[in-house]
Amino acid sequence: MEKTSRSIVKTLSWRFVVLVLDFLIAYFFTQDIELSSKLALAKFVIASAVYFLHERAWNRVGWGRN
Repeated sequence: MEKTSRSIVKTLSWRFVVLVLDFLIAYFFTQDIELSSKLALAKFVIASAVYFLHERAWNRVGWGRN
């Protein structure tokens, strides 16, 4: 089973990559740095929590493990 700390680090590293992409996509459509930042940060917080919970749930599933 994966440690909680590893799941947290994986979650944050992936979310930082996506944070940049979310900001760029939002900025492309809005041309507003402040709004794009708020949208990207809101998605960062919400998606990080959901991803972490998803990782922890899958960590309890034995299917496909050796």
